[in-house]
Amino acid sequence: MSTTGALVLAAGMSRRFGGDKRAAPLPNGTTVAAETLHQLSAAFDKIHVVLRDNDSDALIESLTIAAPNARFSRCQDAHLGMGYSLAHGVAQVPEWDGLAVCLADMPFIQARTYRQLIEAFKAEAKSRAILVPTYRSKRGHPVLFGSEHFRAMQLLQGDEGAKRVLKAQASNVRFVEIDDAAILRDIDHPDDLLPTAERD
Repeated sequence: MSTTGALVLAAGMSRRFGGDKRAAPLPNGTTVAAETLHQLSAAFDKIHVVLRDNDSDALIESLTIAAPNARFSRCQDAHLGMGYSLAHGVAQVPEWDGLAVCLADMPFIQARTYRQLIEAFKAEAKSRAILVPTYRSKRGHPVLFGSEHFRAMQLLQGDEGAKRVLKAQASNVRFVEIDDAAILRDIDHPDDLLPTAERD
């Protein structure tokens, strides 16, 4: 049975936000990271979360409540850029057949959107497949990668994320249009926590 899991990058420094945005409260009473994991947990059987090296056990315990099926690891080099966190995370899940690179600061993506992406990815049925969601032709998150790309992803460094892999494997990239603007919406500033209508 194939496994497509969610690899959640939750080790960013939140410099633009001015605090730990993972713990920032949302209008529904939960936190940014907890809501993200809650939605992911309703769609993915396997979740691996990459944290900062100095993150506490208390944080892990609180996030486990939101996503009981999540595993966690701390990345020693997370402060050097997203590429290091991504490489670290991919190395933790060699048994997966595919993974979705998810960001912990995207709490507004609903579980049904993740399920739609999983089904589209499974339809590709190729270890070299890369699936990029779009909303009104704009690229969003998460991007899904087949296992053939895991080795290249483990070589990533700095703050480049997976863009190098996407560029090198352009012929394997497929786009799927999603009717969910939340795939474009992350949390960079406190105002981003507000419902869209209040922000506008």
